[in-house]
Amino acid sequence: VQYYAFADWAITAAPDFEAVSRQPVYQVVMSCLAADHPAILAGVENAAITGWWDRAVDIIPRGGGKGLGVEKILEHYGLTREQSIAFGDGENDLEMIRAAGTGVAMGNAPDFIKAAADAVTESNENGGAAIAIDTEPKTLSAPLVKFIARAFADYLAEKTGKEKKDLRA
Repeated sequence: VQYYAFADWAITAAPDFEAVSRQPVYQVVMSCLAADHPAILAGVENAAITGWWDRAVDIIPRGGGKGLGVEKILEHYGLTREQSIAFGDGENDLEMIRAAGTGVAMGNAPDFIKAAADAVTESNENGGAAIAIDTEPKTLSAPLVKFIARAFADYLAEKTGKEKKDLRA
């Protein structure tokens, strides 16, 4: 609730919440403080907390997380670790930054994220990811650039309804 209040968003439950709540749960977003973490997971097996804000966390399956996500995406697309880059600014991005061939911390990341990264760029608000890609092309391999272009084209095609071929020209 704090997170949504901060963004001035209203919270609404899904109209079919009862049905949705019976489906498998892969992640829960929760508003809490770090001091609350032990109590939240007390008696809970196979779950972990990873924070991304001082008042919000993700509760995920133990052994899951963004690092595993990077590994699975690379495997799916037939890419090597060296052909990957990840950008992050929170505790929940640490595994991902370590799993990628090039881990880039955003300028607004805490110091421990910056220390784990291969490079530090501008903040999210200043377009840090775009700046890093634009100014550090030597760190990006051709297959990675093609993957980024393919993924972005897929995203735009989904959002705009245009065919992918129109977006890649």
